[in-house]
Amino acid sequence: MAMSLSIAASGKGGVGKSTLCALLVRYFIEMGKKPVLAVDGDPNSSLGALLGMEPERKIGDLREDINDPANTPSGVPKARVLEGKLNEIIQEGRGFDLLTMGRGEGPGCYCYVNDLLRQFLSRLKKSYSVVVIDNEAGMEHLSRLTTDNVDCLIVVSEPTTPSVRTAERILELADSLPAKIGRKAMVFNKVRNSRVADIVLERAQNLPVSANIQLSHSPELEELGERGGSVFELPGKLEDNPQLTRIVEWCLDGDNH
Repeated sequence: MAMSLSIAASGKGGVGKSTLCALLVRYFIEMGKKPVLAVDGDPNSSLGALLGMEPERKIGDLREDINDPANTPSGVPKARVLEGKLNEIIQEGRGFDLLTMGRGEGPGCYCYVNDLLRQFLSRLKKSYSVVVIDNEAGMEHLSRLTTDNVDCLIVVSEPTTPSVRTAERILELADSLPAKIGRKAMVFNKVRNSRVADIVLERAQNLPVSANIQLSHSPELEELGERGGSVFELPGKLEDNPQLTRIVEWCLDGDNH
């Protein structure tokens, strides 16, 4: 299989980042670019519900388990135990798999386990056509667990000044990470016609990204989020949405996958 396309999304809480990631997963499945790996790196762990799944176990739980000697059989290498447990928590969907990261480290030392996780995820990603990573604003999991390569970074923001300020900090953080990050785009979500939005969007033209894309406010997505529904419940084909299509085309720009 050719190398996978790796897409990471980040943004201030509540801007619709997880919803966008779920839509991208469905879009790529409809395109035939499967299997897709959906990685939920947000501590709120909302991506699974948007994909019609409820995560049973998370990597954050395994990290503590594997550091407890009682959970490691005598004579069995810790790396083998961890890989077996990780394979068990990958949940299979139709055309995609879900891996939920969960909360960050506790008070103990997790450096060795995090290194094993990096190695495992690096190998795992090669089995998928597309990897979509839903990160928290601080991009903790991107910096600690998936540092080998990210082709596309999507920073999601509402057209408000506080949200754009968070986006600016994320872009600064991205430049300081050890990960190799390719192209960057701003996606302004829930856009309505207003003078304030116009001012904010004009200011955002100076951000160091290769694309500024807008997604209009969607009553259907708002209702879906309020009732905890899945994006697979939305009628029609996602390719009929020109704004979402533009995001996918930007992700695939220069892609030979």
